[in-house]
Order: sequence, then C-alpha cells, then structure tokens
Amino acid sequence: MVSHSQYIFEVMIFATLAMLVLFQLKHLAVDFLIQDRFPYMWMNKHKVMHPGGWLHAGGHGIASFLILALFCVPSTLMPWVGSAIALCVGETLIHFAIDYVKMNINIDSGWKCNTSPYFWDLLGIDQLLHQLTYLWMIYMWSDKLYFAI
Repeated sequence: MVSHSQYIFEVMIFATLAMLVLFQLKHLAVDFLIQDRFPYMWMNKHKVMHPGGWLHAGGHGIASFLILALFCVPSTLMPWVGSAIALCVGETLIHFAIDYVKMNINIDSGWKCNTSPYFWDLLGIDQLLHQLTYLWMIYMWSDKLYFAI
C-alpha cells in the first residue's frame, strides 16, 4: 500500500515531468515549426517596436497559458488565472528579451549560420535560456500542482 505522502510525491513528479515535456513540445512548435513559416516574425526580432517579435513571444505566452491551465482542477481554475497570466506575461517579456539580444548580437557581429561558429554558440545560449525559463515557470506553478491533486 502506498502512503498518501508517497502518492502525492509520485503525482507531483509525474506532473512536473509532463509539464516539462509539454513546454518542450510547445517550444518546438512555436520557436521552430510556426516561426519558420512567418519570416515577418523572425526577421524583425531585433526591433523593439516591430510587432513581429512580439507576436512570436506572445505566441509562447498564450501556448504556455494553455499548458498551465491543464494542470489545475477545473473547479479551482479561476483562483489561479491571475497567477497564470502573470507567469505567461513574464515569459513573453523574457522570451522577447532573449531573442532581441541574440538577434542584435548576431547582426552587430555579422554572425550568420554559414559564416561563424559563434552564431551557433549564441543559438545554444538562447535555447538554454528559454529552457531555464520553463523550469522557472514549472517551479512557480508547483504550489498550484499540489492543490490540483
């Protein structure tokens, strides 16, 4: 027989890993599969006032909101909407800032995928920072996971 605390622990581990997988799939979809088809987004991420980069980052925020909503009990969803919105707005701002800095460094340095290994180094750092953002979001959402069990 599994104790209640062991059950809670196992469910929390499963929920955490499930969230991480969903954030990975979301990142693949929004950062690569969708963005690649809309040059308007990726060609303009180095301009703060251009809507392309904001549309891209906002797509991440919206998709993340849907993931967070999956990890709430429907009857208790409403109290957590504000927290989810705050996390997703934070992610949108962070995602935009990461992409903005990466694009401007590449442009200012003249780094391109076929001319400089530093382009790839910077892309790796960019991806690492996005993944760390997802870990931060899961950590910030973890107290909601407990209440959803």
